[in-house]
Amino acid sequence: AGSGEVKEVRVTPPELPLKGVGAGGRIQVQATFQDGTTEDISALCEFRSNDDAVVEVDSNGGVKGLRPGDTAVIVSYRGQVLPVRVM
Repeated sequence: AGSGEVKEVRVTPPELPLKGVGAGGRIQVQATFQDGTTEDISALCEFRSNDDAVVEVDSNGGVKGLRPGDTAVIVSYRGQVLPVRVM
């Protein structure tokens, strides 16, 4: 119901510290629509790592550390682009 217009997109967590090589985590994306409803839209987003040598990210927002360092995972949804710092 409603127009489906997105009012706000949020990523959780905004920073993702990994405890070492092989450690993992998950990025969740939520949208707040004009009618005030909030939905998990992670499955509808595109995720990519700025440095594939440091972390890999899957299509559901799962992140795995490959080597020490820090980078950003870029989350895209309907033209909106949000970074998540991963270290």
